Amino acid sequence: MPPLFHFDDYDRCMLRGDDSLYCSITFQLYQNESSNVTEIWNTIEKISSKPSNYRHDLLRHGVCIPEACPKALQIGNYSSDNLGVAVDSLADCYNEKYFQLGIRGKVVKIHCDNTRSARVVDIYDILFGVFIVLYFIFIAVASLYEGAARYKLKHEYERITRSGYGRVLAAFSLPKNFYRLMDHTPKNPDDISLSCIQGVRFYNMMCVILAHTIMVQFATPVSNPIYNESVHTNFLNAFITNGGYVVQTFFLISGWLLTYKVYCTFEGKQKLRIQDLFSIFILRYLRLTPTLAFVVAFHCTWLIHISRGPFWDKIIGDEYRNCRKNWWTNLLYINNYVNKEEMCLQQTWYLATDTQLFLIFLIVIYVMKSAEKYCKLIIASTTAVGILIPAVISYVNNYDILVRQFPEVLYNYTLQIPQWHIMYSASYSNITGYALGVMFGYFFYKTNRKNVFKAKIYVILWWILSFGLSISVILVAGKMYQDNYSYTRLESALYWGFGKYVFGLGLGIGIYGMTQNIGWFCVWVCRWPPAQVLGRLTFSAYLIHVTLIRLRIAVHRQPLYTNEMLLVHSWLGDVAIAYLSALVVTLFIEMPVSALQKIVLDKRTY
Repeated sequence: MPPLFHFDDYDRCMLRGDDSLYCSITFQLYQNESSNVTEIWNTIEKISSKPSNYRHDLLRHGVCIPEACPKALQIGNYSSDNLGVAVDSLADCYNEKYFQLGIRGKVVKIHCDNTRSARVVDIYDILFGVFIVLYFIFIAVASLYEGAARYKLKHEYERITRSGYGRVLAAFSLPKNFYRLMDHTPKNPDDISLSCIQGVRFYNMMCVILAHTIMVQFATPVSNPIYNESVHTNFLNAFITNGGYVVQTFFLISGWLLTYKVYCTFEGKQKLRIQDLFSIFILRYLRLTPTLAFVVAFHCTWLIHISRGPFWDKIIGDEYRNCRKNWWTNLLYINNYVNKEEMCLQQTWYLATDTQLFLIFLIVIYVMKSAEKYCKLIIASTTAVGILIPAVISYVNNYDILVRQFPEVLYNYTLQIPQWHIMYSASYSNITGYALGVMFGYFFYKTNRKNVFKAKIYVILWWILSFGLSISVILVAGKMYQDNYSYTRLESALYWGFGKYVFGLGLGIGIYGMTQNIGWFCVWVCRWPPAQVLGRLTFSAYLIHVTLIRLRIAVHRQPLYTNEMLLVHSWLGDVAIAYLSALVVTLFIEMPVSALQKIVLDKRTY
């Protein structure tokens, strides 16, 4: 068969100067009807018909036109008006090349690049660049102001940093924010109990980065496509192919902390009012959005200018165009519903879903506070709704039991798959994780000062349930990925309905046990001081890690060779660079915004 991925030497092609022209194309093959040679075509059809394989009738090639197809050079300075000439000329070249194989085709997608196609820096790039320079200057001034005050006596330092403008400048001081970040000393017994959550955040984020390392690498041309096509046959790879469940951890934690903090803040006779709900939501929006807006602005401006290459337009260009078009949906947290096929920062579907569920469950908690005796019924009802909605949708639409992470799916980032949007990224399909968080948050609030695990049998059950429930839901998918597995509409509905619930339940039991000092090594690992600090960097790491992975992949010139060892190396490198970059983003943006919020708006944070 013709090579699925092939790329001519990009840099050598660019050395031609004004005569350079490099085109990345998708060439769709057909059988040459005038030929009797059909063996190759039959092989292509057979292999491409298997869902777990690439479509080998779609060749993804990078072509140096002067070397591979000189007659296409007549397009000169290519543009959208004259690309048709290149398309026709390339099709003729390829058809001539593959005629003896009994196949022909046409160019269905093309992007060309040459030394004259420099990207123009527009007004938005300039404005964001000016903002960055001015902001960095302001950070430097604030850091020097607060840093110089540290050499004075304590009462003098407090007088300087507690004045009106002094508090504002101190909020942006890098040294002060660094000390704030490193100060993980619990303020009260409840903070000690909940400190394990920061560790869970960090380790869960490592799993998320692993998933995205694999997804972006599978969205890239590879030199050994058979590896990607057969990776699902390994039963243990279910942890990777069905690893999307780990996002439920964040929903669980979000619901848990929201419930616990609201109940603590409005403890006793203080009544929870509608205006309080509004204030809580606004405080959250103002805490998260500046950091998100900075990352989105970078994607809309300077990201595209960093480099170039044969993979650059697919890996970076599509992201840039999506963000230029749909940046506003991210800032309104509706990008999982509006223009979702062209989503900017695809990983932020979670942030949109979490924000929507945050608002919904604020109302649920308000009802719980207003009708305390019906709390259990309210929690049970919301959980049941969260189970029923995806189950019913799956049954009615006869959806696949999984969103299958096959190579052709990942090559297009899953954005063009309706089932991914409906069953995975929509808020109504993730209600159970948040509802379980509310349940455990409420239970923790009621029992935090009590020893729930008095009997040894409870400790044994904790070990079995916390790991058994979550792992079993993932491992069962290993069977579902086998080629000979067939499912019924009812089985699909049950798995979609109960899968996230069972996974979240096991995880909630695990975290609750650790708050009660159950778990031995697990407790130590999650309360480990470095994990506490890294847990605080998780929000920034979540926002920027996919961009860093994309940049690492996009600068390649040739298809990547992939295997388990190289994936592990890439993953650990991605984790390291993500958290180092997150440290910068956190100190420069996230923590100053948090400190400023406390000064301007309210001392309470949710």
